[in-house]
Amino acid sequence: MQEVLVDDTAAEPRPEPVGFALRAGARILDGVYFQIAAAATGIMLGLVAGVLDLAFKTGYVEGMQAAGTGGIHKIAIGILAMLSYEAICEGIHGSTVGKRVLGITVLRDDHSPCRFRSAVVRSLAFLVDGLFFGAVAYASMRSSNTQQRFGDRWAGTVVVRRASVPESSRREGGRFLAAVLAGTAALMGLVALRVLL
Repeated sequence: MQEVLVDDTAAEPRPEPVGFALRAGARILDGVYFQIAAAATGIMLGLVAGVLDLAFKTGYVEGMQAAGTGGIHKIAIGILAMLSYEAICEGIHGSTVGKRVLGITVLRDDHSPCRFRSAVVRSLAFLVDGLFFGAVAYASMRSSNTQQRFGDRWAGTVVVRRASVPESSRREGGRFLAAVLAGTAALMGLVALRVLL
């Protein structure tokens, strides 16, 4: 009887789940990116309003100053801007700017690439997971072998180290740039709406 040898090296490695600290770091970096994009949007709107005011005496600058920053609708638009950026980036590529810098990405829990619907669900669920400075997410992740917060469980996703992602599930190169451009465009459009309302 001849012994059959099985080659274990051919099997793709399982992606390595990422814990709370690294994910919180990515969220902080995305918050900084959001603030830079929002500031750039405000500067561009201010310049356009200033030029229009000088050329046509439109009163746009006074109108923008009178609009102020308050109001529940402005807070809601700001939150929607951040969630849209995240959902678009993760749906197209799997990573936001913060996640890419820290070498992590979002996959479906079957280790296939994240899809847009899953990205939207997990982004919206952050409104729950982010409560108490992320304590809800932290508690959920501690009880999960794959470090899933509630949003990941509801969306069927897992956040993993990018280096451990199998080639078949990896989204590369230009796709990240496209994701960031589309996500940033949505973010800046919503911030502009927030400023103008």
